Amino acid sequence: MVAGLGYRMGLKTIKFNDMNWDKNYSANPFYCQGKLAQMMFAYELQDRVKAAGRVVPVYVCHP
Repeated sequence: MVAGLGYRMGLKTIKFNDMNWDKNYSANPFYCQGKLAQMMFAYELQDRVKAAGRVVPVYVCHP
């Protein structure tokens, strides 16, 4: 999964109450939130794979 270190520059949280950014849209925070979501997805996937007793490498990289 290609994420990126951009997640560090944003809000460092997901705006679950405004997932479409209908209020106060700004490109940079929106991009950073997307990168954070990719990181969170990868960590959750790792946990679920491990809990299922499977061996599947999950990689997240910064280009």
